[in-house]
Amino acid sequence: MYHVIVLPTIGEEALLTVAISQALANDLNTCLVLAPERCIYLVDGQCWLSGDIPTNGMLMTGNLKPSRHVSAWMATDATYPARVAILAESISSHPVTGTLMGDLTKGGRQATAEDLLQLSGPNTEAPGVPKGLALCPVCHEYRGECLDPGPVFQGRVMTVHCLCDNGNRCARCGGRLSERKLNANYYNSADGNIWHVPGFAALGHQCVPGDAMVS
Repeated sequence: MYHVIVLPTIGEEALLTVAISQALANDLNTCLVLAPERCIYLVDGQCWLSGDIPTNGMLMTGNLKPSRHVSAWMATDATYPARVAILAESISSHPVTGTLMGDLTKGGRQATAEDLLQLSGPNTEAPGVPKGLALCPVCHEYRGECLDPGPVFQGRVMTVHCLCDNGNRCARCGGRLSERKLNANYYNSADGNIWHVPGFAALGHQCVPGDAMVS
């Protein structure tokens, strides 16, 4: 799934600044498309030019908001309404059927011999909790790396995040896009399982009226 934000007609340097600001706020992989075969990827703090535009996925728009500063630019761009209409028509004329799912692997990797040596066995500091996880002193949830306790992902190492790791914020209001970190896992002490939070969980975010990030 790709969420598309139509940007105002401004210079490339300004567009890149906008894209970087959006990526930092959302904490999501971002691609700034400049031409049919020219784009800039912003992933994990890295930035690179590419001719490979993201395609062959479900397109969405209108859910992730730009900053109010960028929205003000949009309001003065005479070409903006027409370009938004073109995008809407393109999305509606190419419907995608099926089920939208997150990462079915939960981002896990196959454990190495060293992983098995370090992470197998009981957690002496937190009995019943997978070895490798430690309690966060701030939010009092578990975080770290461990072997998945479930039978489906047996022998796979999972990264677990606590509430403090959630840096996915709305570029407009500054509120969290989801209760938990997107495209990431958390450990549920109640059932002893590791659960994955897909990126599309951000689509339910509602901005707080009158609240805005400084941009």
